[in-house]
Amino acid sequence: MKKNYSRLDAFFPLCRSIVDKDSFDKLISRSADHVLAESIPDLLEEKKSEFKLPDYINDLARFELACFKIASGEGEIPEYTANYKLNPSLTLLKMSWHIIPWIEGEKKSVEKGTVWAIVWRDRKSGEVLYQEAGKDVLMALKIAAEGLNIEQCEAEFNIKTGKIHSILSFAASKGIITGPMPLLTRGFSPYAEGLNALSSRDYHSAYTFTLTWHVSGTTSRENGIKRRKTDELAAAEKILDDLLSFCRNGNFRAHISFTSTSATPFSNHSFLDIYRMASERGFLLSIIAGPTSQKNLEEIVKIQKPDYYQIALKGLETPNDKGAFAKKMDFLAVLKELDIPSSVVICVTKENISEIIPLASRIREKVGSFTFSRMPQTWDPLADSGLPGKDEFQIFLSNYVSMSLENPVMGYKDNLINLELTRRGLRPFEGCCGTGCGAALCRMALYPDGEVHACPMFPSSIGNVFKKDFREIYGSEISDKYRRGPQECSSCKLRSHCGGCMSFTARMGLDRFKNADPYCFIDK
Repeated sequence: MKKNYSRLDAFFPLCRSIVDKDSFDKLISRSADHVLAESIPDLLEEKKSEFKLPDYINDLARFELACFKIASGEGEIPEYTANYKLNPSLTLLKMSWHIIPWIEGEKKSVEKGTVWAIVWRDRKSGEVLYQEAGKDVLMALKIAAEGLNIEQCEAEFNIKTGKIHSILSFAASKGIITGPMPLLTRGFSPYAEGLNALSSRDYHSAYTFTLTWHVSGTTSRENGIKRRKTDELAAAEKILDDLLSFCRNGNFRAHISFTSTSATPFSNHSFLDIYRMASERGFLLSIIAGPTSQKNLEEIVKIQKPDYYQIALKGLETPNDKGAFAKKMDFLAVLKELDIPSSVVICVTKENISEIIPLASRIREKVGSFTFSRMPQTWDPLADSGLPGKDEFQIFLSNYVSMSLENPVMGYKDNLINLELTRRGLRPFEGCCGTGCGAALCRMALYPDGEVHACPMFPSSIGNVFKKDFREIYGSEISDKYRRGPQECSSCKLRSHCGGCMSFTARMGLDRFKNADPYCFIDK
């Protein structure tokens, strides 16, 4: 869309803020009677010395021009395509300056350096989105633009096909490219055909499947340990291959979050081997555990740096914690030194509810993300004596949201936060798993005996990987029941972003498939 200079006040706001309005208009008027928007970047570059403009002005102007043209576009963006294709609104820009971190406030100044940036329009919201494009995004763009065969790309990019599938699924989830519909879908049989399959577009879908893998604790080092380790690795390899097949056939990626039935998965003699096998298949990996040695951390970084390492805190430091709090603070410092993203979670209780927000402020510079949960690390049915009351929890949510607007590490995990966000007229976040309650939809838990549960937070058995594969377990009637969630939530306007917490409902002795979250405070 072409615009002349007399209407340029609607765009190039960043350039205009650098030049100032009068100088900007003067610069354009001296150059031509009618200056088209497309010529502004070159014009600013030409007049850079005369008007003492920064060296990055051309890159900034090209970026703003791309944003304007994409915002003005009206072309249709398909929701799904049979093969991976570029988002038709997308523009790829090669720049000599890192302007996006500066625009986003992540950097105080614009740093020099060759970088690729992408700008595109979101299909659902219509918003213009942008980011710097790293090698993974550039790979996804190349495959989508040229229609490359994924298997053939393994040799060209020197990367496993599982990793390529993961990269493509991520790009599709962001709307950078379009692709086949992911089969992680709520409210219908994920393997239905014909019209039933098309109905999935009316429901929430996910591009990432998270498996919380509970690695067994320390194994006794008696005779036969070598045999047991061999058996454990053979079983793990079979599980990983099945998970990879599940992802490939379902058009989504998998994230394995390793945890343990003991304090840390590193106590298992097979863990590093299992972690390595998972990495070789291209899975996203993270760890949920207590502090471990720097040597252990360096070992996993050599294999694959985890997306995050999550630890749990009980509250602020107390004289009776025997140095546990200080030990975890030291561990966070080690994670930061090794450039491993860190995460802290805290379970809300009557005793610590007043400490959570101050704690988030105290560790703001030490941690990558901070969240809270209403569920303890271990299942504790009907143990409501340590819980804050519903009214107290609602007040806490309000205060937490207020402080999170000032503290960037304070994240959202509890679905009921969406009630507070919508009450304020703010956009709801995507829910605890990106799709509201993700139980058996995009999240499951695996235990050492092969049992698979719909959610890692409470007993919710839906099958066993030693008896059925992931596809069979996912397509089962009981899994579908968990995906549909509580009946009392079915007609709620926030269902796709919320669904409450089924584990909390069960913990309070209510029917997980019928009753809404007992702490829900939405206006009926």
